[in-house]
Amino acid sequence: MRGNLCRKGKSYVESSTFTQNDVRLYMYVGETEGVGRDNLQQYMVPNTKKVYRILTDKIPGGADQIMLETDPEGVHSHQYFNKYFPRGMRFAYPGPSVIQRA
Repeated sequence: MRGNLCRKGKSYVESSTFTQNDVRLYMYVGETEGVGRDNLQQYMVPNTKKVYRILTDKIPGGADQIMLETDPEGVHSHQYFNKYFPRGMRFAYPGPSVIQRA
């Protein structure tokens, strides 16, 4: 899933309070997303990075509960989505803790 960080997503995050203790968020943006655009997409990379910084201060657990990955050649395409999606899922849903037997 992807928030629209070109427009309203950033202001929503800035004005919201997050209280759930078990939130884990994964964010990815390709560094070339929005390059050459003259619409709001041109702000995708800086807005995503700004939202990441805001969220690390706002969500319980801070930086341990949120991960931002970027790809220097990444664009808005299935090729990059498919590459990073499994890592995002593993971070967001790490599974139950392993029970150690005595």
